[in-house]
Amino acid sequence: MSEANALLRELVEKHPDYSFPRISLALDAIKRGDLEQAEPLLRPLLTRKRFNVQEFGFFCHAQMELLLAKRQPEGAQSWLEMWSGIDPDNPLIGEWRRRLSGRDPLSRLPGTS
Repeated sequence: MSEANALLRELVEKHPDYSFPRISLALDAIKRGDLEQAEPLLRPLLTRKRFNVQEFGFFCHAQMELLLAKRQPEGAQSWLEMWSGIDPDNPLIGEWRRRLSGRDPLSRLPGTS
């Protein structure tokens, strides 16, 4: 485990409601292909009542990465629609639309996410 991840884990333990380190750890786990580690990190956020716009976007991004890793693009599309309804001007929305439509050439490269 990297020093950065150790610090993120410490933040999650001390401040379990602070979403950014939790999501960062989940994204790292997804990138490594460890979905069994990623899912429990994201699960508590599914019942959260309030997010600020940046938190919600970061959470949506992580959920979509997880769903694609699980080969569930329809679920990722649902999260994208929810996210675009809340933050339509976020530049990542367009990137995700291209990625999910298959028009993003980088999305077809092995090892990219």
